[in-house]
Amino acid sequence: QMLLQNTRNPEVYQMLATIYYDKGQFSKAIKTFKRALEIDPTYTDASVGLSIILNDLGKYDEGKQVFVDAQDQLEKKSGKNDPFIDEKLSSKHEELADLYFQYKRYNEALDQLLKAQKLSTRKAEITMRISEVYVHLGQSERAIKDLRALIREYPRFIPARLKLGVIY
Repeated sequence: QMLLQNTRNPEVYQMLATIYYDKGQFSKAIKTFKRALEIDPTYTDASVGLSIILNDLGKYDEGKQVFVDAQDQLEKKSGKNDPFIDEKLSSKHEELADLYFQYKRYNEALDQLLKAQKLSTRKAEITMRISEVYVHLGQSERAIKDLRALIREYPRFIPARLKLGVIY
């Protein structure tokens, strides 16, 4: 019934393919798994199912290729970025945040620092700067919450403890 509704849901095809597989209807299962992957190339369950059935049929190279293709699609979808470029972009967000902060445009500074934090590996340093912006925005409780979380993650990070004391 779902297929008659001309569905574009890969899960429907994946489930149907699994049923075909369980019934020993391997050709139908392969076609149906492939249809699920045409709809969504990153649908992992369909990739795994197709890979398993191909391996069961002795088509090891083809099964391996399905797995490799699925991995490639997932990497594209997850958007794995170059850490070096991420740090450079983070640095630029911080520079812009400094400029906003200098002109007391704290909401914009906060926005830029949050973007920088997502891109950077320097989470502790940027969190310290974010807490300072929260204080200037009159949101000391939020600053305290962030600093406490930072101290839990990095118990020996003294600047966070000092900043927390100053806010109290």
